[in-house]
Amino acid sequence: MSMWVRLVGGHANGQVKKIDDDQIEIVLRENLTPPTARAFSRGGLVAETIEYKLTRYTRREIRTPGGTIHYFAIDGLSDFEALQHVLGP
Repeated sequence: MSMWVRLVGGHANGQVKKIDDDQIEIVLRENLTPPTARAFSRGGLVAETIEYKLTRYTRREIRTPGGTIHYFAIDGLSDFEALQHVLGP
């Protein structure tokens, strides 16, 4: 079984992802430079270095009278910081 969760913080902030019920983390890759290629002296192509950033999101949950709310927040945020990010100051 799977469910949809919202991502909090990082470059995917606010995106909704489908996850498995027991999934505890999501790792997303953001390309910082577009992939390019340059000509090789023998007529081929050689890939150039691509810079990217990985963002790790960890599973969080809030228990409410109406049920449990699941979401994923960037690994560096505490639960309190993640909730402040969602709810505002």
